[in-house]
Amino acid sequence: MRRTWLLVLMLTACSRETKIELKPFEFSQLAWIIGEWKIEKPGSTMIEIWTKENDSTLSGTSYRVTAIDTLLLEKMAIEQRRQAVVFTAIVEGNVGAIPFTMAQYSDREVLFENLAHDFPQRIMYTKHGADTLLARIEGIEHGETKRGEYIFIKSK
Repeated sequence: MRRTWLLVLMLTACSRETKIELKPFEFSQLAWIIGEWKIEKPGSTMIEIWTKENDSTLSGTSYRVTAIDTLLLEKMAIEQRRQAVVFTAIVEGNVGAIPFTMAQYSDREVLFENLAHDFPQRIMYTKHGADTLLARIEGIEHGETKRGEYIFIKSK
C-alpha cells in the first residue's frame, strides 16, 4: 500500500504542467557591452570599444596600442536583422565580413556561432560585475580544439 501511494504521488507530481515564461529578446538588452574595455600588459594595451549606432546596431573596434604604434585588429558589429541577431567581424586578411548568429543569450552573456567558419566558430561575451568583460573565442582548427580568452576592464 505504501509503495502504491508513493507511486501515485510521484505520477501526480510528474504530470503537472510546469510553465516557464521566456521573455522575448530585446536588442537593448545588449547595452551592457557598450563602453571602452582594456587589457593592459607590459608593452601593449588591447582596447575594444563598443558604441550604440542606433536601436538595432552596436559597432565595435579592437586595437592594440604599443609605445610606437597603434594596430587595428578588427571592426565588429552586432545587428538586429529581422528575427536574428548577428555579430559580424571584419579582420585583416579575411575577405569581407564574417557573420556569427546569436545562439544563446542571458542577462550577462551572449554567444554567437558560425559553425561553417574555419576559426573561431563561437564568440562569447560575458559580463562579470560592472567593470569586467570576458571575451572568448573557441572552435576547432586543424582538428584541434582551440580557445582564447580575453579579460577586459572597463575604462570608460
